[in-house]
Amino acid sequence: PMLVKLDERAGGNPNATVFFNGVPYATTEGYLRSKFEACGTITDFDLWRRPDGSSHGMGTCEYSTAQEAEHAMETLHGLMVDGRRLMVQNDKRPEREGEEISETAPRGRKGRGGKGDRQPKGGGKWSGKGYADRRVFWSNANWETTEGYLRSRFEKVGTVVDFDFWRRPDGSSLGKGTCEFDHYMGAWRALESLHGVEIDGFSLLVKSDEGVQAPKGGKGRGRGGWGKY
Repeated sequence: PMLVKLDERAGGNPNATVFFNGVPYATTEGYLRSKFEACGTITDFDLWRRPDGSSHGMGTCEYSTAQEAEHAMETLHGLMVDGRRLMVQNDKRPEREGEEISETAPRGRKGRGGKGDRQPKGGGKWSGKGYADRRVFWSNANWETTEGYLRSRFEKVGTVVDFDFWRRPDGSSLGKGTCEFDHYMGAWRALESLHGVEIDGFSLLVKSDEGVQAPKGGKGRGRGGWGKY
């Protein structure tokens, strides 16, 4: 499909559009849309989907006025939906300057309620090569905190494709490691939601991965593996 820059999108009012994420994958589009409809008149609703049609847990909603969009952000941001906290903000942050997006979503990959033309190309499905903007470095974890429990905390904010739990030569925890998500918004949610969170008496530190190297032989079984609880 033809690619367009963000500032070349035809139609739409960016001031009346909100970006939402953190939606449980099992939440239906109809139920989610009903939450947004309570805040105003919707002119376009996109629940982004993966190639197999399953929910990507994020999308956009455009209202008839900027005031309605503001009302949605004030009302819905932080709302618990099916056990997960919804994040709603002005439609700016996830669309990074200069990033290309597909003008037309492939058949069957867009929500029935919208155009399906705003899904970021650069932040889409993980290809297995690794992307720095989808990976975070975490540290200051309690050495007694298990890999399985720690990974489960990261899985609550996004789909984890690679989790490295760094260890000493004797197998004990170093209290640090990296986590890569299938989409850069997962990394962003980890930075927003997990940095400073107290786990087993320690404040977890989470930051963008800047290429910190694991010590020799110190990587855990994070690639598809679970540590013991």
